[in-house]
Amino acid sequence: MALIFESSKCVICGELLDRPYTTTWGVFFPVGSSLYRYCDAALHFDCLEKWPERAEFSAGYYNAALENYRSSGNILIEQDNWILGCGPTRHNKPPEWMSGRLRNELPHYAEVRLPNWPFRLYSYWSDWDTFIDVGYQEGLAGEALKVSEQVMSEVRRVAPDSRALHDLLEKGYSRVS
Repeated sequence: MALIFESSKCVICGELLDRPYTTTWGVFFPVGSSLYRYCDAALHFDCLEKWPERAEFSAGYYNAALENYRSSGNILIEQDNWILGCGPTRHNKPPEWMSGRLRNELPHYAEVRLPNWPFRLYSYWSDWDTFIDVGYQEGLAGEALKVSEQVMSEVRRVAPDSRALHDLLEKGYSRVS
């Protein structure tokens, strides 16, 4: 995760973080890639809206998250324009072991990832009811907020509360049509 200080700047525009921004975490592009410098960095939301490389950059983060969820059995729902995942638990196992995992512990978090934006909509598992209602909006602005509102209205249909989230975990991976 990017370390942010009072003097930190947006890696796209080079200006101070004096307006809404997000941070990226980890490095998903090789050192020689033109996108490498944007990894593990802060980016203003309004800069991201206009950034021509946003889709390609975001896809790197999204695909890495999707691969991780699939390999650890922590994906709950997959749609074309979002995924709902969870984690970690002490006993990460493939999806067919999901219900057995429930006897061990509940996940620490649930999160929604979008393929065209390099941020996650993150909630502690125990805070899902507040998060799904309005909590996901915290810190978002502009187009990122609009897109998140649209996606979260879809997520709300399949996981409107913590009971539904728990049922998804118990049921295991599914692709919603």
